[in-house]
Order: sequence, then structure tokens, then C-alpha cells
Amino acid sequence: MMNKKYPVIVHFPYMLQAMVPEPVRHLAKFLNPGIDESLSGTYTPDNLFLDQKEAKSFLTQCSEFGEQFKKPSDMAWHGVKKTDDFYSDTSLALRWEISTYGQDNKMSQEDHDLLKAQQLMLLEYVYEQRVTELQDINSSLGQSWQEFDQALGIERDDELFKDLERGAVLTSSYHNFRKFIWAFTRLVQDDACFLISGDEIQAELEDMGVDWITASPEKYFSVFPEGMNLVSGTLKPWTRNAFPDHYKEFVCFLSVSQASK
Repeated sequence: MMNKKYPVIVHFPYMLQAMVPEPVRHLAKFLNPGIDESLSGTYTPDNLFLDQKEAKSFLTQCSEFGEQFKKPSDMAWHGVKKTDDFYSDTSLALRWEISTYGQDNKMSQEDHDLLKAQQLMLLEYVYEQRVTELQDINSSLGQSWQEFDQALGIERDDELFKDLERGAVLTSSYHNFRKFIWAFTRLVQDDACFLISGDEIQAELEDMGVDWITASPEKYFSVFPEGMNLVSGTLKPWTRNAFPDHYKEFVCFLSVSQASK
């Protein structure tokens, strides 16, 4: 009996394991935009424009470009200047290097789009790394506050301390994922499905025209965790605010959630 072939499934919109609930991490691969070829459990596209060395150099240039501005408003002001204003002997010329990475100006539209998609996901990957670092700090801070309160004999139920605030560093990792749909579909093979987890993302995709239907886990997974529900849906080609016309016409999404008791 031949082994059943399952579709390629990639987590969306996150690329780091820490951003996805532990019970569903093994159900799909995490997109690797070329940042580290040694990562396990990842999906590394075959058509990446920048290799690992070039990708790291690109991120270094982006960091150096941002560090030259003392205030975010300075960078915003340069962002609305005319392109011609950037061509000088100063470090502002990095804007051109960052947007094209010194590639041949005669590159095809397909290569240009692929480069742009990879650059976007490289920057998002670094952003997710910073978010997880803040989450770790937040967790450690919460534990420290608890130990501090216990050392002082503070009871949170006590009337005297009911208004005592212990602010979190980061309360949510959710962000606007719509701008990443076209990049994911550009980098990942056409017949792949994207796995999401979370009511917010599922609801927003529904607002974008995805009709969710109950799906059979056996169709997509060799092993599926008990107590979980699976639904599937397709993002239609006329959802033009999700991806440009020249990208794949249909996008398959899977959504996993805890089954109601």
C-alpha cells in the first residue's frame, strides 16, 4: 500500500514557533525566508532571491540605515522625500541599496517581486524575534513581581492593594497580517495550504471573503491532536486588497481551534 501524500502546510502569518500555540506547532512547517539554512521544521522556498549571506547583509544594512536617525520622525520625513533627493554621497543612498540590494536594474518583474517578498519576510522575521524577546521579559517580570509581593507580604485580594498595577511589557502579539498574504503566496508553492490558529485571524479572513467549512483532518494530516476542530476556506481571486493580480488566484487556509466541551 502506497503512503498517502499530504499537501504542504505552512504556518501563517508567523514564522517563529514561539508565536504559535504549542499543540499545533507540529501540524505545519514554519516559513524560512532565508535567514538560517540549519533551522528544523521549516519550509525553505526553492526560489529565494537572496542566499543566507546576502539576506543577513540586507538586514545589517536596514539596521544601519535606521540607526542614523535620532528620532522616528526624521526617518518618516525622509520617507516622503522625492526619490531623486536620496541620490547623494551620504548614507541616505542606502535607501536604494535596501530596496534593490544592488541587483541588476534589468531584472524581470517576477524577480523584482520575489526579492521584495523575501525582503519583507526577512524584516518580519526579525520583528517576531524582538516580540518573543519582549514576551520572555514580560514573563520574567511577572514572576519577579509575584516574588516581590510575596516577600513584602502583599495579598492581592487585600483591599489596600486592589488598585496596585503591575503593567505588562507586551499584552498581544497580534498584528495586521494582510500585507503578508501576497509575500507568503509569492514564496510558497502554489498547492500549499496556510494554517492559522486564533479567532481574530479567522474572523478577519472571513471578513475578507473566506467561507469556512468543516474539514476532515485525515485529508491534511497523518496525525491530528484530539480535542481540536479543523475548518478550511479559500481566499478568492477578486480579493484584490489581499494580493496583486499577478499572484496566485486562490489561497487555501486551514484554521485549527479547541473543540467546545
